[in-house]
Amino acid sequence: MASRALAQRQLVALATGFALCLGGSVTEIALANSETIEPVATVRFFERRGEGWFWYENQSPAEPLSKEPNVEPTPPSSMDKAEGTPPLSTEWLRLNMPKYLDRAIDDPTPENVRAYYYLNRVWLDKGNKFSDVAQEVVTQDAFLDETTRRPLATYAANEMNRQAGLSRADALQEIARQAGIYFFFHSECHYCAVQAPVLKTFAEAYGFAVIPVSLDGQPLPGSLYTDYRVDNGQAQQLGVEHTPAMFLVRPPDRMVLLAQGALAFAELTERVMMAGKQLGLVDDDQFDRTRPVQPVPSTAEIKLDGNAAMTPEKLVEQIRNNARVR
Repeated sequence: MASRALAQRQLVALATGFALCLGGSVTEIALANSETIEPVATVRFFERRGEGWFWYENQSPAEPLSKEPNVEPTPPSSMDKAEGTPPLSTEWLRLNMPKYLDRAIDDPTPENVRAYYYLNRVWLDKGNKFSDVAQEVVTQDAFLDETTRRPLATYAANEMNRQAGLSRADALQEIARQAGIYFFFHSECHYCAVQAPVLKTFAEAYGFAVIPVSLDGQPLPGSLYTDYRVDNGQAQQLGVEHTPAMFLVRPPDRMVLLAQGALAFAELTERVMMAGKQLGLVDDDQFDRTRPVQPVPSTAEIKLDGNAAMTPEKLVEQIRNNARVR
């Protein structure tokens, strides 16, 4: 009880110490004066009689020298792209099957329909052959086999879930020793009323100190969190727009938003774990042990040598050598 009271005092002191600073600037715009337009002097026709009768005068502006119009190159058609492509290859089928299908629909003779379905048979057979070889490759390479990450057998998957649950409980207890939770609510918020027992159960399960803050100065319906604080501007400083709002707080001055809305127990668990990682309360290894998958090499951050000859064998070799175990 004494440690929880101490944690609560630290968290309250943290919330009241935040300040929100807003600033702005005003830009003045000056309007430029209009330029003075001088009138053009008019000359009567009789004073210009030396020019001849007006209908003989060419009033049209001088025509510019004609230029040859720019001719855009015609993009190659799908038939042009297909030239030089081996017949019945994947690229050839991708380019030509839509044309055979259009022909069969527009002119559904037995010959046209049969031709399209023969091409479709080739496409399907190619896909089946690829699938057979892919299954053989994947099952013989632990780097590609998903059962390496998570087994498909029910008994093994259940054991992995159990081990991940034990690691998650340890990690959450470690987070609770260093951080607490702010719980912002409104007395007339129905979702706050149903969130409160879930949050209380979660906090008691892992030892979290919860500081409830009432936005309107009134308690929640029922008897939960009757020792609430009244909001003195903390909600605005933290950007609270919806309730219930929950934050994971690490004294003296760090916090991460968990949600502005109701969360189920499992969702709350996952978000606290992610927030704890963000705040540095658990490291990568601890976090990975809470997930029901095996740590395996990851290709997410691989950078390959672009100058190397990318044969299939070289590509596979570089990916395997550069993958990092996580």
